[in-house]
Amino acid sequence: MQRILSRARRIGPKQAALFVVIAALVAAIVYFAGREAQIEQRVEAGAAGAQERPAEAAQQNDGDQSSSEGGTTAPLTLTLTASRQICETVQAQGYYGSRQWQDDEGNWQSEDYSAGWFGVAETPITWSVAGGTAPYTLVIDGETRDAEQSYVGLSGTASVGCAMSPGETFVEDEEGRGYHAQPEVDSGLKTIRATVTDGAGATASASVQVYVILELPGSDGILQRGKTYRVFGHLITAPTGYDVRVGSVTEPACGAPSPGVRCGPEFSLILVGTGARISLFMSDGAEGVRRYRDGRESGADAVDAAFDALADSVNRLPAVESDAP
Repeated sequence: MQRILSRARRIGPKQAALFVVIAALVAAIVYFAGREAQIEQRVEAGAAGAQERPAEAAQQNDGDQSSSEGGTTAPLTLTLTASRQICETVQAQGYYGSRQWQDDEGNWQSEDYSAGWFGVAETPITWSVAGGTAPYTLVIDGETRDAEQSYVGLSGTASVGCAMSPGETFVEDEEGRGYHAQPEVDSGLKTIRATVTDGAGATASASVQVYVILELPGSDGILQRGKTYRVFGHLITAPTGYDVRVGSVTEPACGAPSPGVRCGPEFSLILVGTGARISLFMSDGAEGVRRYRDGRESGADAVDAAFDALADSVNRLPAVESDAP
């Protein structure tokens, strides 16, 4: 500044005034340029801060969301429902094939082989999954699929075989579910158990019960005590104290109808170990005649109570418990 003043003393008055004006303009330009630089720096710093703050907020939100998802995921549960409480079936039927081949000496050899067991009825069981993490896979009654579908997803309906102990099964295109060995098929409560596994490896289990009614082929079939069977078209439950054997069918020669006397085809039911039997009419299962050991007309109270239970059970469905373990 002193240099500028010394130079101003050496010039004339007009030149000095012009010089002062120019100096003032230069100072103003320098001042405003500095202000603009400061403003730009503050604006850039503000913009950078604005960009950093949302990024931090986004990271916090992501963490909250992940924590929220982890905290609100419900535990995995499985529910089974039996669409029908009764499953009527017949015994499995075994099928066999034959194969032939030539041995090393050129002789033809042949052998029979089991092609599986088929014919057991099936019953629909509906599953419903809640909670956990997709995908979901299920094992129902020891199987991962039926003839139509694999057991996957939040819900669905499985067709479950009514064999008590299915063993190892397979699916054939035409025959459906087959059994490699003869399955256990009998009347009684069948507990169907299922397990679901979710995408995280968690598992849940459930069970439901159905009552299996085995249709006996006819004479000589055995009704195990306390179980319900279909015999000659009628539902019959064996008394709790006796097994019952199905006797032969009789068709008496009926003469002229007599008041109070009924005549028609009958089948007998024999209390195993007693020699006592009761006959039921084929048409409606009504009681016919009671016969006791050695031709007696009456028996012990336990035998009569068993006969009463047999007669009362005709064409009555069994009770299905709902407390499956």
